[in-house]
Amino acid sequence: FWNKISWSSKNWLIMGGADQKIYKIKPNGDSLMLLVNTLNNFNPIWNDSGTQFCVQNNTINKVVRYDSEGSPIDTMQQLANQPFSDWGANNKITWGLYTLNVYDINTNSNVNLYTLPPSKGVFLGYFWLNSNEIIWSYSYAIYKTNISTNSTTLLKQTCNSAIYSYPTYDKINNIIIWRKQEETLIDAYNVKSISKIVITDIDCKTETEIIIN
Repeated sequence: FWNKISWSSKNWLIMGGADQKIYKIKPNGDSLMLLVNTLNNFNPIWNDSGTQFCVQNNTINKVVRYDSEGSPIDTMQQLANQPFSDWGANNKITWGLYTLNVYDINTNSNVNLYTLPPSKGVFLGYFWLNSNEIIWSYSYAIYKTNISTNSTTLLKQTCNSAIYSYPTYDKINNIIIWRKQEETLIDAYNVKSISKIVITDIDCKTETEIIIN
């Protein structure tokens, strides 16, 4: 499958297959179901209630919105789903590689929130902390942006040898799960790279590694 898996509040996982079609499955591996039986579909995400999902379709270069059983509802032209896109309880979707955007489904409008400095890479992940706040990361920092006040706050300064990406927010325990990539210079021609899974609090002050044997 391609990219991350989206987990709904109704206990379904949705994923894009290597065949570019969209599937859902129960977390225990039961009830695999084909939802979208066309090609060029990527980055499916559930809405907060698990009643709808949307998919980037590269044949028509639009995002298509579906109900939970795979029946199309409409298309969203000002939105391009990314691997990190997140559909919040406010019916808004985060998206973008160099500019953090918020697409409002209710008004079919898009707002540009934050643009990364030139030559500083791309976004490595973002998610809705609540209806007003987005936590996001790129190679040099983790930030929190408030869409109601249009303010951005630094949570953690990082560097390109300790990168935090693909965040997942656990709403029950109020923690963030990250992929952390650490790079160490061995000599002039070699770099050692280690990938870890770590847990932080929502302020990114404390960090615990999940040991995988």
